[in-house]
Amino acid sequence: MGEDFARDVDKRDNRRLFITHTLTDKAFADAHFIRSEIEKLVAVDEILVTTAGETIARHCGTETVGMLYLIK
Repeated sequence: MGEDFARDVDKRDNRRLFITHTLTDKAFADAHFIRSEIEKLVAVDEILVTTAGETIARHCGTETVGMLYLIK
């Protein structure tokens, strides 16, 4: 996930980044850790930490964390 984010540096839209998690304690902690690491490395206007829905949790696992961003 981090490698993809870094690879897209020249074409990534840094206005908004979503970090989503499935609301378990571990996924919540991981999402906030990722946020803090990104804030140290990249200037993103807005980072939103959100909760993934039940469908994501069922298909991807209960400790899922994901990043969503736009490509220019």
